[in-house]
Amino acid sequence: MGLRPRDIDMVINTHCDMDHCGGNSAVKLANPNVQITCGEADRALVEDPQVMWNLRYNAYFNDHCIHYDEMTRAEIFKAMGEPQPVDQTWRGGETIDLGEEWYVEIHHTPGHSNGHLAILDPRSRTLLSGDAVHGSMYPDPQGRPSLCPTYLNVDSYVSTIRYLELSR
Repeated sequence: MGLRPRDIDMVINTHCDMDHCGGNSAVKLANPNVQITCGEADRALVEDPQVMWNLRYNAYFNDHCIHYDEMTRAEIFKAMGEPQPVDQTWRGGETIDLGEEWYVEIHHTPGHSNGHLAILDPRSRTLLSGDAVHGSMYPDPQGRPSLCPTYLNVDSYVSTIRYLELSR
């Protein structure tokens, strides 16, 4: 896209997964003026890799003894990046003025995480949904099923899908 770090005013993290917010500290280092944002309910996880590890990636260890091996744990921490404070949070219902009568809407779409966000551009009818809605599986590079969809709360996940269907 030809953007340089100083061209970016705001980062909106759709949710608290390493592949969606792990670069926050690198972006902030490259551009100290950038605003790092996320859903209010995800703030603690987005800001602190240890909190994200405890509540997201290692969530099933205590009750079910399900966990990652040490090599995978190290890779996850590497991908989560350094701790980075969040400058602003969203609750859903906000709009962002992009100029020239162009607005985008912030929508709270929980299920995959408690603070999951989607950004709607009504002008182009485009929804940046992060991981708010999945199909029946995550495919591997060859398109074969490799992982089931992940969500934190089934009821919230289903409600988000219904909300998005009604918003079309």
